[in-house]
Amino acid sequence: MTTTKTKVTIPAFFTKEELDSRQEKAKYNYINGYVRRSEYGSSFVLDSCFTFHATTLELFVDGLMQLALNGQARHPYSNIVSGVGYHSAHVYKTKEEQDDDLQSILKEVEENYISELAEEKQKQIETLTEQLLQAELNKEQKKEDERMAKLRAKAEQEACEFFKDK
Repeated sequence: MTTTKTKVTIPAFFTKEELDSRQEKAKYNYINGYVRRSEYGSSFVLDSCFTFHATTLELFVDGLMQLALNGQARHPYSNIVSGVGYHSAHVYKTKEEQDDDLQSILKEVEENYISELAEEKQKQIETLTEQLLQAELNKEQKKEDERMAKLRAKAEQEACEFFKDK
């Protein structure tokens, strides 16, 4: 039987600084975009934007102008995609939509952080429980081995005495 030693540590605890750091990173990724990687490849994600598209160049330009008048600018680093019967660009969502998105993202980050801490604590509890159980079982096995050794020695002594006279 092989045993692997896993070191039990005191689990991390909730800190406002760590939560703030995670929320700032999530906010930065929301506003500036990030690369989403998967087993099928990677893509750049702009959650603060939506894709505006139109079938003709005139509708596309008119639509972008109307969005700009409403305060929704085109993302400066996003390319305009143009093809036969298709024109698209990334445009920022309205301020209200962005605020709603950010609130839900920040809440999700906090919930994920708390659940991550709880999961880590549960793993540490399970590891420590297993180690304590194994230690108790080892103690009991050692006691049993000592008892068997004493019984064997006593039985051997009785056997020697039986054959001593013969």
